[in-house]
This record gives sequence, structure tokens and C-alpha cells, in this order.
Amino acid sequence: MARPMETDLYQKLILSNFSFLPRGTRTIYEIYDAVKAQYPALCDDFYYCFKNCRSGNNQPEWNHTVRNALQSLKSKDGTITYTGRRGFWKFQ
Repeated sequence: MARPMETDLYQKLILSNFSFLPRGTRTIYEIYDAVKAQYPALCDDFYYCFKNCRSGNNQPEWNHTVRNALQSLKSKDGTITYTGRRGFWKFQ
């Protein structure tokens, strides 16, 4: 179960449609950096995925929240699409 912090981050990302990101193709790491700059209080680097779910890894849970939001938004209106290359997203 997600903590309120990750739930809040997810909602903000969905509502913003990642509008704070420059248009173009971005790597997942550029996206993480932009999210952390935009919502620093919601990006806890010390709470890892493995603390939240069985298949978690050694990444902060907020990274998983970002990926979930991207997946939820992709292709809804064509402004966010997955490029087909691992870790690359296009923002229009």
C-alpha cells in the first residue's frame, strides 16, 4: 500500500500531465530529476521499493510512482508516449 506521500505525488503528476517537463524525448532519469525539482517534499530518497512491495528493488519508491503515472497517462491524449526504447518517453 502506498504511503500518503506517494499518493500525493501520483495525483500531482496526473493532474499536471507532467507539464513542467520540456517537450521532446526525455530519459527516465531526466524525468526523475524534473519531478524531484518540481516536488522535492514528495520525493523521499530513503524509502525504497522493497519496503513497499515484494517485487521491489533498491530504487526509491517515488521513482515507481513516477513510472506508474507515466503509464497511466501515456496515449490518453497523445501528449505523453512511450518511445519503445527502454527508459525513453516523448512529451508533446
